Amino acid sequence: MSLFAGGSKFDNNVAAMPSLHGAYPMLICLFFWKAASNRKRILLAAYPICMAFSLVYAGEHFVIDILVGWTYAAATFYFGSKLLDRWEARQLRKNLERSGSQAALESLEAEAPLIPSG
Repeated sequence: MSLFAGGSKFDNNVAAMPSLHGAYPMLICLFFWKAASNRKRILLAAYPICMAFSLVYAGEHFVIDILVGWTYAAATFYFGSKLLDRWEARQLRKNLERSGSQAALESLEAEAPLIPSG
């Protein structure tokens, strides 16, 4: 094929690693996944896959760029969610301490003992 006979003139030697063009669709997919119906989940899953295909097909990114971008997006979503959960529990604990609701505070402590107060 003449596509492969041209050497490296068809690839992008300055493609970003990781691909943020691949990461953002994955981040959007993960963000909306929980609230989406089954039909919408099909579209959500198709978006990062179609974006990855078009980026590789057009020669803008290599497959590894897309996979690392997806990994970054998944790690960011996971750790960001955990961080927000901790922050929310800390805010709830502060509000309960201010209101003096000892029973609710003990209940919260039993559910999430690893979250430090203060």
